[in-house]
Amino acid sequence: MPLRDPQSFRWIGKPVPRLDIHDKSTGRARYSIDQRVEGMLQAAVQHAPRLGAEPARC
Repeated sequence: MPLRDPQSFRWIGKPVPRLDIHDKSTGRARYSIDQRVEGMLQAAVQHAPRLGAEPARC
C-alpha cells in the first residue's frame, strides 16, 4: 500500500490555533485536581528535616 501524499493531510504539518492558552496562562483553566467534593479530606506527607533522619511522631 503506498503512502498518502502529504498534500492530502488535514492536520499533520499545519498550524493549529491553541484555544486553551489564554485560560491556562491566566489560571482560569479547571483541572480535575482543582475539584472539591463535600466531605473531602486532604493529606500531605511530612518529610524529615534532614536526609537520613526520622520524622517525629505527632
